[in-house]
Amino acid sequence: MVKLAENAGFGFDKMESNGLQYNQSMPEYQLAFDSVTTCFTLTTVDERGVAKQVTPQVIPQVTPQVDYLMKCLSSNSSFTRDVLQAAMGLKDRENFRLNYLKPALELVLIEMTLPHKPNSKLQRYHLTEKGVEWKQKTQNETL
Repeated sequence: MVKLAENAGFGFDKMESNGLQYNQSMPEYQLAFDSVTTCFTLTTVDERGVAKQVTPQVIPQVTPQVDYLMKCLSSNSSFTRDVLQAAMGLKDRENFRLNYLKPALELVLIEMTLPHKPNSKLQRYHLTEKGVEWKQKTQNETL
């Protein structure tokens, strides 16, 4: 076990050193609630031999819970926590907050209508522009 623990994270060193050596760039790390996304800059060479860096657009990786929440939201409406939770058939408030709302808020896929009053009884949640784009892209991919 000690041997495995000593090697944990060793791949990050290799990714960073190879990225610097071959692409003259470091990978970018996007931290989410329960995952880390690593983005690499790709250098391509065109027909004239000119190097060009290409960074793909990243669609956030979401948990199945956030995916389900996103499917329950429409792009032009806002909903209270109670309404969303009932529509999803969930009873446990803490589970809903920790596994559905919080990760979606951290990924900026949804936002609060009253961000300065997170505990307000008038609080509602709606899709952000990023959330609408994510929803459109994921729907297009499943078609």
